[in-house]
Amino acid sequence: MKLISWNINGLRAVEKKGIFPEFVSRGTYDIIFLQETKCEMDQLSESLREIPGYTFHLRPSTHKKGYAGVAFYVKNSFSEIHYISGFSHETLLPDEERILTLVYSDPTLGSVAVSGCYFPNGARNSSVRGITNDPTYTNLDYKLEFFSEFHKHMNHLNSLYDCVIVCGDINIAHHPIDIARPEANKKSIGFLPEERSKLDEWVSDGWVDIFRSFEPSTIQYSWWDVISGARMRNIGWRIDSVWCKTQNMFHMKHISYLDQQMGSDHCPIEIVVE
Repeated sequence: MKLISWNINGLRAVEKKGIFPEFVSRGTYDIIFLQETKCEMDQLSESLREIPGYTFHLRPSTHKKGYAGVAFYVKNSFSEIHYISGFSHETLLPDEERILTLVYSDPTLGSVAVSGCYFPNGARNSSVRGITNDPTYTNLDYKLEFFSEFHKHMNHLNSLYDCVIVCGDINIAHHPIDIARPEANKKSIGFLPEERSKLDEWVSDGWVDIFRSFEPSTIQYSWWDVISGARMRNIGWRIDSVWCKTQNMFHMKHISYLDQQMGSDHCPIEIVVE
């Protein structure tokens, strides 16, 4: 199985740039998980909704048009497919239409859950909708709570399925090697100690950042600031990643960041699973 995870920063935007639907229709990938789709189904052209050989499943934002949203394109050859929207366990924390999990049956892997997520950024210093009336509760508070709940979600899926793959825009640079200027960003959202510790908790619980497992010392970024032209200078952050449990690492054969693929401020991640 060949999987792509990509924050495209607007599905209609990449269509206007001529990248979609061709990126899907050439048939290179079995599963394509998209983040920040920023659309509803009735806003999409038929050429995006109906790509031969693929099924399309969109989870748009229901509380703010043009915000967040995630989607899967999946080859029709996959069997026993179903989707889980949001957290897979009981929680009062709203996920703001950020999580979509694809479950299918594979003859080699067994039951597989690919849980894709567009994680909160946490940068805006304002109260978060629907959680509390406390004016001191910020988007960073929500982000940290979201990561804790997502950890429970990962473990719940792991108790149900043979192989769980987590992918998406994590919105945290875990280690200094994952950010071009770690010293200058010590107090920046996305590299705060309390954020990075959430990923430490994943690791302590047996979850593996697959790229960093294969490439412990490789400098690689997945997001670059557009306004400053950071991509041309490769001044970026590695905030997009793919994770699995330690016992499933032997299924992970190859992972790479397609940093030459234009179209978004993020680049896609490609992973081969067998």
